[in-house]
Amino acid sequence: MSELHAALVAREHAESDVRKAVAALLQRPQNVDLQGTVRLSQIRERVARIRYATALQAAGWAVPEDLLDDVPDCQRP
Repeated sequence: MSELHAALVAREHAESDVRKAVAALLQRPQNVDLQGTVRLSQIRERVARIRYATALQAAGWAVPEDLLDDVPDCQRP
């Protein structure tokens, strides 16, 4: 269960990081560094969702259908 909790916390942090990065980019849209930060935070957020889905499955719980909508089949747990 601790793996599930850790995955949930990581997912929440990743979602927060995406929101912060997008907000910063909206303030300075021409900043190339911020564009890269947004892309990186989106990748980390996707990885966190995959890790969370894996932890849900390991605990025997169903994975919400919309959790992995944008994840290719080859990357799904």
